[in-house]
Amino acid sequence: MNSAIEYAAVALGILNVVLAARGSIWCWPAGIVGGALYVYLNYGWQLYYDMVLQFFYVAAGFYGWYKWTRKEGEAELPIIAWPFKKQVPLILSGIVISAILGSITYYYLKTWITYFDATVTVFSFIATWMMAKKIIENWLWWIVIDSACIGLYLLKDAPATSFLFAVLTVGAAYAYYNWRKDMALQTQTA
Repeated sequence: MNSAIEYAAVALGILNVVLAARGSIWCWPAGIVGGALYVYLNYGWQLYYDMVLQFFYVAAGFYGWYKWTRKEGEAELPIIAWPFKKQVPLILSGIVISAILGSITYYYLKTWITYFDATVTVFSFIATWMMAKKIIENWLWWIVIDSACIGLYLLKDAPATSFLFAVLTVGAAYAYYNWRKDMALQTQTA
């Protein structure tokens, strides 16, 4: 049964990134349902921070859906770029919070993977927030996060989910390229 749920969650995850890369609002419902399935799966895999992250994805799905439907005047929410300097506080905060959460969970579970789980989760929270704001660099963050998740899920003997993250890594690169084109068009029409 878990493998059927995992395959459904993988399919929805792929659909989510393909739709997001195209700027389709329908990425959010796919992410909501896929996230809900991964809540269940991560509980079974004892990836508790990732389970919390999936709860966040469900909530963020509703937030992103709302944000992308909201119009600023007559235009859609514009894609924006943040220089690296503006991202540094997010990176430093993510490192500190990851270390704290990893240490707390390590105390109870006595496994180093809690640090890995916490780091992926914290940085995924940040990247999701950036995506909802249409900050183009979110896709660069996702390339790094999704690449790390390939190994995390291989360690948890979840090959289908590991494959999903390989697809998501490629999808994030495609999305970055696609959003750059859209941002250039947006600048030309402004």
